[in-house]
Amino acid sequence: MDQKALENIIRRIEHDANTKIEEYRKMAEERRRKILEKARKELEKEIGEFSARKDREIRNMVNYIISQAKITGKRKILEEREKGIEAVFLEAGKRAESDARYKSYLEMALRKAKENLGGGKILCREKDSVILRSMLPPDFELKASLEEADAGIIAYSADGTKIFDLRISRRLDDMKDELRKDVSRMLYGGSL
Repeated sequence: MDQKALENIIRRIEHDANTKIEEYRKMAEERRRKILEKARKELEKEIGEFSARKDREIRNMVNYIISQAKITGKRKILEEREKGIEAVFLEAGKRAESDARYKSYLEMALRKAKENLGGGKILCREKDSVILRSMLPPDFELKASLEEADAGIIAYSADGTKIFDLRISRRLDDMKDELRKDVSRMLYGGSL
């Protein structure tokens, strides 16, 4: 074979090789572009899902914080209302002893103690002992041992097994549940 024919064959082989290389390069470039496009789409999808998840979490957190703030606010309002109601009961207890009907209350309390216990011991405040001595049934002993804030009496049976608590504070405590709605309505225009 002559030299020229050999050079033509080599050029043809080079040309075919370069064509194939260019073809493979374009295929590789197309593959790379598709892989990058797929990766970009997956990344955008993941970012979207992450963003949506975080948005949900933030909304849930905001709703929780708002809910807790509302609960705390309502609790504080109820606590303040309760303080107001308790102040009314405390004031009622303080005013009871200065009421003109307090002596009648003590008479009624002694009568109930006599009916329920027959005889025994009556505990009262020092300042009530003078009034109570004048109306004390003969089968009761009187002892001034209650604190000054405890208006009313506590009666014990002779054997000490029965107690009859007729202090104003105790009576108010017993009636609080019944009176709470009325007091709330008077103070706040509604119920608790």
